[in-house]
Amino acid sequence: MFRGRGLIQITGWTNYTALMMALGIDCVEHPELIAQSAGVCRSAGWFWQTDGLNRWADAGDFDGVCDLVNLERKTPTVGDSNGYADRLALYESSRKMLL
Repeated sequence: MFRGRGLIQITGWTNYTALMMALGIDCVEHPELIAQSAGVCRSAGWFWQTDGLNRWADAGDFDGVCDLVNLERKTPTVGDSNGYADRLALYESSRKMLL
């Protein structure tokens, strides 16, 4: 029920409850709300802010951001490499377009 949803894949009852309390989205009773357009972006923004990811992003530390996201999901460190090449390619492509 509390599987990964949203741009950053919010997981677990604890994160869903914290998100619900912070944003007023009843994703505990209706987890599909963070898989829909407004919830997708708001949940990612909440996660980013709550976990202080700007510190690593501003320093250009893509690996650090990935580590923090995966750590929050309680995935083993080796899980960080899962899909890493695709994430890095998307990051680099996005960075070129934005800068």
